[in-house]
Amino acid sequence: MTWKKLKVDHKDTNRKNNVPDNLVAACQVCNLNRDDCAKINRTKSPTITFDGQTHTVAFWAQKVGIKVQHFYWRLEHWSLERALTVPARKHALRKPRQLCLMDELFDASANLVKRAEAKMARSARYEARANRMKS
Repeated sequence: MTWKKLKVDHKDTNRKNNVPDNLVAACQVCNLNRDDCAKINRTKSPTITFDGQTHTVAFWAQKVGIKVQHFYWRLEHWSLERALTVPARKHALRKPRQLCLMDELFDASANLVKRAEAKMARSARYEARANRMKS
């Protein structure tokens, strides 16, 4: 490590606080990673304690298997216990997506392409067989 590669890092992440006690030397990667950790610690997510466990809203949403926005909806409309214990709906329970006209056209054109490719492959085989018969 050389001084050319080192950067000045601020312990309190305040770039305007240039007091010598607040400054340390760090490589760029360490400087950036420490800054990201400090940002995460400064922006505290709301936590929820349930059944003796305290976790962030994002963690509980992931544990239940839903998006954070949906989890907030649950917290607003359901009891805390229900919001944290009811698992996400299975995809099988949801209505199947209806095909729009464009999807149907795409599927039809894909089938036409497959048929044309199969026809070309058959004609190439017939032509190769005919060439072998001639020789």
